[in-house]
Order: sequence, then structure tokens, then C-alpha cells
Amino acid sequence: MKLKLLLLITFLLNNIYAQKQHGKEKIGSVGGYEMGHIECVKQNNIYLITYENQNDVQVNDYSDFSIKPEDFEKVNNTISEGFKDKSKKEINIPTVSDYVVLDYTKFLGKMSVRFTQSKKKGSLGVSFSAWYSEREIKKLFGNKTN
Repeated sequence: MKLKLLLLITFLLNNIYAQKQHGKEKIGSVGGYEMGHIECVKQNNIYLITYENQNDVQVNDYSDFSIKPEDFEKVNNTISEGFKDKSKKEINIPTVSDYVVLDYTKFLGKMSVRFTQSKKKGSLGVSFSAWYSEREIKKLFGNKTN
């Protein structure tokens, strides 16, 4: 029994060490392969959100955008507040380089959000994520859900 416990502790410490070696810290993820996968990691002091691009479902394409550490909590709060605000206004979130807008919709009585991303406001090349519930967004940003 002690040997199994020692092996388990060694395995866990090795995984933690390997994650830190690559400079990546997983914050949260939602969905699965071809099911609207999205994840948030902290890498090189930047938060990177990578999502499965839903623009063309025939191609498995991923897009990503980065958030500065000082904007991370603000973005998290802005997204959470959008679930409570029923207006359909355009909400832009601060990112390192791209233009990212939050789109909200109500379907079957529940609010959902998706990320719409382009190089600049009004450009033609647009990527967008799948629709996510408030609970999924909390999980993505590393918040505990009930």
C-alpha cells in the first residue's frame, strides 16, 4: 500500500513539474474534440484562450487570443455580467492584439455566449467559438462551479 501511495505521489509531482517546465499552467477547459473545445492556459505571463473555430465546421481549425494578466479578472467579470444584462449591445474585451467581441443569445430560457474574433473591427476574416453557458465560462476561467 505504501509503495502505491509513493508511486502516486511521484507521478503527480512529475506531472506538476512537467507542466511548469513548459511554462504552461492550465486554468480551465470545456468541451471535447469536435464539440466546441475551448481552453485557457497561462503561459509566459499571458493568458491564452484557444477555441475550436466554428466558422467552417468541415475543417478542424483552432483560433486563439491572448489576455494580459492585469485584464484577466476584468474580462472574467465582463463576461459574467453579460449573462445578467439582457441587452444585445456589442461588448468588446481587451486582448493583446485581436478584436474580440462577446455575442450573447438566449435559447430555451438559458443565456449563452460565444467569442467572435477578427484582426480589427469590421474585418472580413472572422472566427467564432461555440456557444457556452455561464457554468462553462466559470469553468474555463478556473472558477469553482456548483
